[in-house]
Amino acid sequence: QYRPGQLLRCPPGRVYASWGTRSIGGTGALPSVGGCGVDELDECLPLVYDSAELHDNNVLITAYNANREGAYVHWHH
Repeated sequence: QYRPGQLLRCPPGRVYASWGTRSIGGTGALPSVGGCGVDELDECLPLVYDSAELHDNNVLITAYNANREGAYVHWHH
């Protein structure tokens, strides 16, 4: 489980976001992104969108960290 701020210290290589016909949440729900946040938009994690898929009545969006380094930096994997 991620601790607050961990996402910004160790940014992910790939991000998944889903949107469905029902949203589950509430005051005790874990956010999809947590931590201390940013003050300016240029401090945000830059993403490159890879795909958007429709599964029944739900959408799955896949994006990559634009600044990632290492083995899978080129989109062909």
